[in-house]
Amino acid sequence: EIDFERRKAEGFPPALYPSFVSTPEATPEQQVEREKYWKENIEYFQREHNSRWYDPILDKDWKKAKYGVGKGLRTPMAKQCIKYTFEDGSIVYAKTNHKGEVPEPPTTMKFTTNKVEVVKN
Repeated sequence: EIDFERRKAEGFPPALYPSFVSTPEATPEQQVEREKYWKENIEYFQREHNSRWYDPILDKDWKKAKYGVGKGLRTPMAKQCIKYTFEDGSIVYAKTNHKGEVPEPPTTMKFTTNKVEVVKN
C-alpha cells in the first residue's frame, strides 16, 4: 500500500524493465484509479539509460522546493517534470505537485535542473 502511494505520487512511471512481480494493487478501487490515470494522463518523453525517478526511500535527504514563474513564484509550475543532472552524470526525474512543490537534492550534491517537456497522450 505504501509503495502504491509512492508510485501514485510519481504519476505511475513506466517500469524500466519488464517484470511479473505481483503488487498489492489488487483492490478494485486501486485498479480503477490506476487505469483512469493511465488512460487520461500518459506522458511521453525519452529518458536516458542512466536515469531514474525520484525515490523517497533512496533520496530521503531531499527536501521540498517550490518551482514557479515570476517574482516570488506566484504562478507555480504544477504537474511538471524536473530533470536533475548531477556532476557524476547520473540523472533523476521528479514531478511537481499541484502546488509546484518538488523534491530537490541538497545543494551539496552539485546539480543542475531543467524542466522537461512532455507530450500528453
